[in-house]
Amino acid sequence: MHAKWVVAVAALGAAMPPAAASAAPGAPGAPGAVANWTRGDKEGFGTSTTTAGKTWFTLAGGELSEVYAPDLGTPSLRDLQFVVSDGATFTERETGDAVQRTELADPRSLTYRQVDTARSGRWRITETYVTDPDRSTVLVDVTFESLTGRPYRLYALADPALSNTGDDDRGAGMTAWDAKGASAIAADPPFSRASSSYMGASDGWTDLETDHRTGLKGSRHLTLALAFGASPATAATTAAASLRTGFGMLPEQVWDDRPPAGRTGFEPGTGTGSATPLGWTHAQLIRLAWSLDAGRPVERPATVACRYAGACG
Repeated sequence: MHAKWVVAVAALGAAMPPAAASAAPGAPGAPGAVANWTRGDKEGFGTSTTTAGKTWFTLAGGELSEVYAPDLGTPSLRDLQFVVSDGATFTERETGDAVQRTELADPRSLTYRQVDTARSGRWRITETYVTDPDRSTVLVDVTFESLTGRPYRLYALADPALSNTGDDDRGAGMTAWDAKGASAIAADPPFSRASSSYMGASDGWTDLETDHRTGLKGSRHLTLALAFGASPATAATTAAASLRTGFGMLPEQVWDDRPPAGRTGFEPGTGTGSATPLGWTHAQLIRLAWSLDAGRPVERPATVACRYAGACG
């Protein structure tokens, strides 16, 4: 049976608080469309410098294309993209309805940024991709902008294809699995609702294309985690753990290509474990609060005061 399950999840929209995620009932339309892969001309490729992070992602056509896990020889996700709708008159996808730009967010690492701007002029989506250095997870920082000032609904459509094919995948809610492994998607803030269904018959895109709504709403910004594991429970636990670590909490200070010699546990590109960046941040916060309370800069070097404020002598 060529079953293809597609996870359709609410992501962002009209600035309404997300409700608890829930799985949809059994989907009609079996066996669904036959699985295939996306285009081969990739615009980005990323992975972790550590051996613990066993995911490799690719970017093409304004979306997250194939993701490989648990090794580089096993594609396990076909694609993940976002869909925008006003809930009544239109539905637009990143892949077909936007002007796309992909760039390195940091030339020192495989951190990529995609900016998709609607040809209709209605919206812009900015996604930044990294991999969790400690887990088999791809993390995506997502910002949605309405360019018209009108509220829109944003949905994420994920097409798992575990173990190099999606023809034998099964799914429920935000997890998918086959005989060899599983994937899971989670978000912060949480999704308001999730469903799994047969591609081309009852999946989220087919539903949205038909009536422009599924009744899902969320917030304007989120962090999305796509994780892999040996079982649905393991994949879901891994996704949750990556979210707890947080997209913004990846190591700020890392070893360069020459970590301390003769010491184990130090690898190029990994966190130093130093508290210096955190301590510096706390000091700046205290200085700012002190200045706000005093109504003036409480620490101002004489040379700075002389050059920029004219307070010389």
